[in-house]
Amino acid sequence: MTEQSLVPLVLMRGTSKGLYFHDAHLPAPGPERDRLLLRLMGSPDVLQIDGLGGSRPITSKVAIVAPSAHADTDIDYTFAQVDIEHPSALASATSRPVTSVFQ
Repeated sequence: MTEQSLVPLVLMRGTSKGLYFHDAHLPAPGPERDRLLLRLMGSPDVLQIDGLGGSRPITSKVAIVAPSAHADTDIDYTFAQVDIEHPSALASATSRPVTSVFQ
């Protein structure tokens, strides 16, 4: 992706506040995807002034969905917690409020 690429997303608010993406609109998992998510959230910066993050860990969440590769499942879902102080987008955490959007 180039620095000026547009990435379709949905911005949710409330307890499920976060950025929601379709997997096909993002780079493959890895450093390039992490850099993009950090840039979109405005991290690392505790105020996240230059991004869509909410300046708190609880409001710096990302959900990535894709059609499931499993016959008994509709979607595959990845949750990423974007750190506000360090350049990190941890994709192994979970968020109950974010997952509730898909139910």
